[in-house]
Amino acid sequence: MFGGSPDDYLVCVFRQTTGTRTEYRWVNVKVVTVHLPELYIEAIDGLIEKRLYPNRAEAIRTALRDFIKEEAEASGGPLS
Repeated sequence: MFGGSPDDYLVCVFRQTTGTRTEYRWVNVKVVTVHLPELYIEAIDGLIEKRLYPNRAEAIRTALRDFIKEEAEASGGPLS
C-alpha cells in the first residue's frame, strides 16, 4: 500500500523502448470495484491459466489500457 488512502497502491508497469531495452516505472493506482458477468471472469481466468497474465487485475488493466488507447486514436486525440 502507498499513500494516505487504503485505496492507493503502487504497481510496476513497463513499456518496450528500443531494441531489447525495457523501461520500468512504478505508478500509483486506485482500487475500483466492478461487477462483471461470470462469462467475462471465466474468460479472464482462462487467460491466466494459459499464463498470458499473472492475475485478474493485470488482465483487466491491460484490456482497459488498450481500450482507452483505441478510443483516443479513433477520436483523433487524447481522452480526458
